[in-house]
Amino acid sequence: MLECSGRTKELELCFQATPGNGSSPAVFLTPNGLPFAQVTQHYAWMEPLTSEFEMAFNPRAAVRFASANVWLPLAVCAAYCVLVEVGRWVMAGRQPLKLKGVLLAWNLALSAFSFLGLLKTMPMLIHNVTQSGFESSLCAPAETAYGCGATGLWTALFIFSKIPELGDTVFLVLRKREVNFLHWYHHVSVLLYAWWSYATRSSAGLWFVTFNYMVHAVMYLYFGLTTLGFRNNAVAFVITLLQISQMVVGVMICAAVPLFVSRGSDCSMTAGAYAGGIVMYGSYFYLFLMFAIARYCSSGKESKPKQD
Repeated sequence: MLECSGRTKELELCFQATPGNGSSPAVFLTPNGLPFAQVTQHYAWMEPLTSEFEMAFNPRAAVRFASANVWLPLAVCAAYCVLVEVGRWVMAGRQPLKLKGVLLAWNLALSAFSFLGLLKTMPMLIHNVTQSGFESSLCAPAETAYGCGATGLWTALFIFSKIPELGDTVFLVLRKREVNFLHWYHHVSVLLYAWWSYATRSSAGLWFVTFNYMVHAVMYLYFGLTTLGFRNNAVAFVITLLQISQMVVGVMICAAVPLFVSRGSDCSMTAGAYAGGIVMYGSYFYLFLMFAIARYCSSGKESKPKQD
């Protein structure tokens, strides 16, 4: 089977697909020869918004890279923790940097990226749930459910974007803001878990990706606006509720998978992935809930959501 290394004129060259016609849609094959449908085949309105490059995405190389380099996120996280402390030491005797323009551009870029990711992933998730059922949306193999084509590309981009997202902390350090436990723990654990889930082809991954894109799209937009002086307690509270809701959904998804497995379903998600997900999302739920109580239930404090 041919590798898809870039833009192609005929997608069947990438996936050995039958091009189809007006009465019979194209049938694409995954790298393992299994049929899958492009998201544009389910939702025609997305076709003008989806490039040929996106539709031609073959996840084989990305998954192989993640699987062969599980040490990389560990090394990145270790370096991240060291550099945070080094940065604090360097900034100890200096004035905080303003960085207003750069911070605005950073947050708006991450918001735009997340909005695009949400647009590319949510339709497929909705389709999987409504057409195949909730259980299938958690258990069906990733490559046939969402891993190939446009949705697959934005899933891969989500995974690898967790490394540059560590730049959030750079701004905190340079501006001499607090880097608390929730902030760095969230960044480190999300990177490690997302990378491992992608490397092991987690069948429930689209749920995590879509909800994270949704929350980050709104959150980073708000943080961008705060650099311009806009602050609204109601908006900040809603964003915090979205963050907490994301953690509840994460726990429920990871808890549902072993229940389906116990009933005999063949779910393409390792025990380590769903057990680790329960621990991770459960800890997030507790930490974000405690943050919300401290922030919004204490009088006289300015309301601002947590920048994860």
